[in-house]
Amino acid sequence: MKDSILKKLSETTEEEQIFLNSGDTVKKAVYSRSSRFYVEKAQMCRSNICYGSESSPINMKTHIRLTDFPPHSHDYIEIMYVCQGEITNIIDNEEIKLLTGDIIILGKDTIHSTKKTSMNDVGIVLLISYDFFISTCNKLRESTRMSDEIFAKITATDTSTYCLFHTNGIPEIENLTENIISSFIYKKEKSASVLQMEFQLLISYLEELPHDYSKLHESNSKTDKALREFNNYIETSYTTATLPRAAKLLGFSPTYACRWVNRHYGMTFQEILREKRFSVAFKLLSDSALSINEIARAIGYENTSYFYKEFNKRFGVTPKTVRNNNK
Repeated sequence: MKDSILKKLSETTEEEQIFLNSGDTVKKAVYSRSSRFYVEKAQMCRSNICYGSESSPINMKTHIRLTDFPPHSHDYIEIMYVCQGEITNIIDNEEIKLLTGDIIILGKDTIHSTKKTSMNDVGIVLLISYDFFISTCNKLRESTRMSDEIFAKITATDTSTYCLFHTNGIPEIENLTENIISSFIYKKEKSASVLQMEFQLLISYLEELPHDYSKLHESNSKTDKALREFNNYIETSYTTATLPRAAKLLGFSPTYACRWVNRHYGMTFQEILREKRFSVAFKLLSDSALSINEIARAIGYENTSYFYKEFNKRFGVTPKTVRNNNK
């Protein structure tokens, strides 16, 4: 990689400065509006720690150094590339050490953390819209031999997967990643379609690598399976979800399910449900033409007074303010 790009990426980022200013504490609010550590692409754009606009299907950020980053999942596909040094991810209690030139692709629901690195360990993270990643893979599916084996699993929402690629010394991949990085850090006037084509080409090269260059991991533990099933239940049934139904799905008694949820999420079932419902409400206020009362009913609340009160308590603004700000 060009020295000029490495020098630019090695500078202390705004994200790292936030961390240093907060007394060596990762501020969850920078990454997520949820009580859980569920990192949201849009929230990081609002916090100005990403390159690219909030509406872009591809954003980029420099990997944060100087701190252990706590376990989290995200609402996008994450691609990490090590430009210099090494970065260690922890997934399913396993340490995965990435060296210069390595690429790791993490599924949307993959819970992972990273270990503290020095300022000389430089990496970037691409935040890929889930829908855009699926669209890219579908376009390539007929002409590639690995998409069904690897990338279809990466896009599944009920599995905890990652794929590691050892790409150091492969000029096509090095050139593509350098072009993508340059587009962001130097804010080059490049059309969105060109950037997306470069990304599609990068995926094509990764798919065509021999198996010796890649490793697919798919978690099969009972706990991870239960967590995935519970997460999927909340995501798909949040308007009608109940603890007894969740317990039945997991094969637990309601009493045990209550303790299990608290142990793994640090929240009650109702708190998790409210987080999901109001996250959807916020998005609907921003992106839809539904009335506020219709949104309240759409997320499962017939009592609109309760909806208004909880929304204001959670976000510090009224639903009407959010709606007006996004007109």
